[in-house]
Amino acid sequence: MKWSVIADARDVGGPRDNRVVLFGHRGRLSSRPVLDTSSAVSKWMAPSAAGAREAVYILALTDRRRLAGLFVASLGAVAATGFDAPSGFVPMLQVALLLRAPMVIVVHNHPSGDPTPSAEDVVLTERITATARSIGVELVDHVILALDPERREVLSFSFSDAGLLERMRRTR
Repeated sequence: MKWSVIADARDVGGPRDNRVVLFGHRGRLSSRPVLDTSSAVSKWMAPSAAGAREAVYILALTDRRRLAGLFVASLGAVAATGFDAPSGFVPMLQVALLLRAPMVIVVHNHPSGDPTPSAEDVVLTERITATARSIGVELVDHVILALDPERREVLSFSFSDAGLLERMRRTR
């Protein structure tokens, strides 16, 4: 699959401190992966679990959950990215809409090897959920990946599978 840089989000009003890039696939829609389960997302994004620094990715999806674009939203330190929602997220949502991608999935890694969400991860997810809804985009999942250093296998946590996204939607 050939992916190329479509736009630097700084060109559409994105954060200036992190390199926020949108990668897009210029080929046929049918050749793009379908990311309709957390396990499909985890498998497709597994290489990002091994990062030494936390990174936040946003996967823009078509209405049939085919990947339309991939944003590298933030690259950070060992335990944090410094990613800010909504200010860091709105420009990417706007570009997702331009790609005809009404759904997004947030993926980030935990270099610690433990995919359990932190309190900050929960707050970030709540803020992204509200921000996305306000401009007509649905956050369908937030998946945290971690590489188990002993077994060298990717572990994951899905906010959707755990029922947390549904609870967040009901409380808003």
